[in-house]
Amino acid sequence: MIGCKPIRGSLTVLICAVAAGAMAQSSPFDMTPERPAQTSSAPTPPAIPPVAPPPQPPVQVPTPTPGQPSAPPPFAVQPAPQRPAAAPLPPALVPPRQEGARPVPAPASSLNADSRRRYILPYEKLSLSGEIDRRQWSIYLTPEQANAAVSLNIGYQNAIVVAPESSNFQVSLNNVALDAARIEAPDSEGNVALKIPPGVLQVGSNVVTLGVQQRHRTDCTIQSTYDLWTDVNPANTYIGFNSDVAGSFANIDDIQATGPDGKAMTSIEIVAPALGNPAFADSLLRLSQALALRTQMPNQTIRFVTAPSTERKAGTLTVFVGTAREIAGVAGALPPEASAGAFAGFGNAGPGNSSPLFVTGPTPQAVQAAIETLFSSISRTPGAQRTTFSTRSWHAPDVPLVMSDRRIALSELGLQSTEFSGRRFRTEFYVGMPADFYASAYGEASLLLDAAYSSQVLPGSHVDIYVNDQIASTVPISNNGGGIFRHLPIKVTMRHFKPGPNKVTLEAVLMTAQDQACAPGAPASATPRFALFDTSEIHIPNYAQIGRKPDLAAMAGAGQPYRTGGPVALSLDRFDTDTMSVAATLISRLASVAGHPIDIETVASPLVIGDRDALFVGTISQFPQALISQFNLVPSSQISWKMGTGVQVPAPKQRHPVQRLAGAGGWRHLGGPGLLLRGVDEAEFRSELGYAALPAGG
Repeated sequence: MIGCKPIRGSLTVLICAVAAGAMAQSSPFDMTPERPAQTSSAPTPPAIPPVAPPPQPPVQVPTPTPGQPSAPPPFAVQPAPQRPAAAPLPPALVPPRQEGARPVPAPASSLNADSRRRYILPYEKLSLSGEIDRRQWSIYLTPEQANAAVSLNIGYQNAIVVAPESSNFQVSLNNVALDAARIEAPDSEGNVALKIPPGVLQVGSNVVTLGVQQRHRTDCTIQSTYDLWTDVNPANTYIGFNSDVAGSFANIDDIQATGPDGKAMTSIEIVAPALGNPAFADSLLRLSQALALRTQMPNQTIRFVTAPSTERKAGTLTVFVGTAREIAGVAGALPPEASAGAFAGFGNAGPGNSSPLFVTGPTPQAVQAAIETLFSSISRTPGAQRTTFSTRSWHAPDVPLVMSDRRIALSELGLQSTEFSGRRFRTEFYVGMPADFYASAYGEASLLLDAAYSSQVLPGSHVDIYVNDQIASTVPISNNGGGIFRHLPIKVTMRHFKPGPNKVTLEAVLMTAQDQACAPGAPASATPRFALFDTSEIHIPNYAQIGRKPDLAAMAGAGQPYRTGGPVALSLDRFDTDTMSVAATLISRLASVAGHPIDIETVASPLVIGDRDALFVGTISQFPQALISQFNLVPSSQISWKMGTGVQVPAPKQRHPVQRLAGAGGWRHLGGPGLLLRGVDEAEFRSELGYAALPAGG
């Protein structure tokens, strides 16, 4: 999903380039910003005064050498000031902190630091943009973690045009709002530490809501709202504990508490001494799927090793698998249950107070039985109809799956009634479509809008609906004096929907006379101009269902075509750590989006697959020539992909044309075995199925 990462506009990059000189200041400059209205109904949250630390001796920190390159900025989306790389260098004394400055603490590299942090951000890059924006997802906590949580830390940097006096974070845990915190870090990365009241977090799933309210310093136009952004750094966004409990697990359900690391990645490290045995490959791949279905993280990878790492890493689950005799040499002391029968459970904490997971037994049959126990309580019969897509680790609540005519209230999709006093209101929700959903210009969904706008809103304002970031509908506001929408039907074309979760965005662009005047020094209005009510509904009508192969959207969104039918053939060019890791990562992600494990059958040779659905994992130079021809790849690719540049590539052979569909019932199977096409020109095929907008190879 999870793919679902928004693309930043170029306007914010331009404004940062223009303001590069101003960003060197240690405090925001005075551009006569908007002042918050001095009313008792909407007071500005007071800034929390810093607590004076006790006297301490000067701190030793690394000092960069003149020839040493600086580290890249923490975000690739927006430019950020460069910082020295953290490498062992001669120490230097830290100058006294300037009043009002908010330096970010140096990232701790000790094991104790990560063992007291639960990184929570599931997004590798998160930018909260506009005047109002938020994300909501769930995290799983063990009993020890829920009791030891004391603070929520947020590392961030914002655009220089964000007015700190009227911009703040809006954070809640399980619908309990935490203290408000200003957004005021345009020069360098800032840090916010919010206290977590006792009893707010619970054992199991906890809903995290991270949002912002932002206002521009000087500009009152609609266009200026696109210059507002706050980038959140996953490496400095975490829940802080008062004890070393981040990696301490006790039962199988605690696998969900693995979470991400400082780069929003989750790694499952499987220590398998018998990795080179081809007969054990199917069992290892099934184990990978069981662990992936339990963690349910969007950016998870599987890594096979023959020996465990010597240090504990955040966001990493270490798993020992094999017979008790096989893993005794690499795991040390085993739980006593390992020699008695099939055992799947956590052992004693190791380095960094991290608990390893053991999947073992006295015999290979017992190991297989232990793997199957991990599917208990999460297994779903393949082909059985599910009602939701499991998205809670990156979007809460889970996305409902719409199979036929249905109306869903926005309150069921995680939205709440909201009042808004700015210029551009924006919110989003998700609905899911099945793997055989057929999108085209033949039908329309409806958004039944319950909303209101004040008398300040001028004609020319409008409400826009986007589906997967594509404009789908717009409704103008043409009346003076305010108005109320009661289930106003807004037609939404269904051509932009796709199999899997679909993002629907509602945006209200509000024009007022006050903003057109934009008097210098005028206070920021706190009077609501627009209100969206959670009684609004989205109506999805009956739609066409046609299974297509290959269909990249269906594969990424629902695991099609590998989620149904018989065993999927898997061809591996070798059974080493790299090849098995890649195969396990791919299959586990397919299982996650499909909602159940994929039945995998490894084959000894790709030539025995026939016309079954299949996956091929390995280097292209090791594929048989007959398979390269079947995939319609030029033979020289086996050499050029291996050697890189400098290889003369011959002219491609004449490709077979795509047979066009004729008549109302015309249909043709376009795919060959595996993920690659046979006898089909790629560009023309993508155009036929509506993928012309996708990047080549995507």
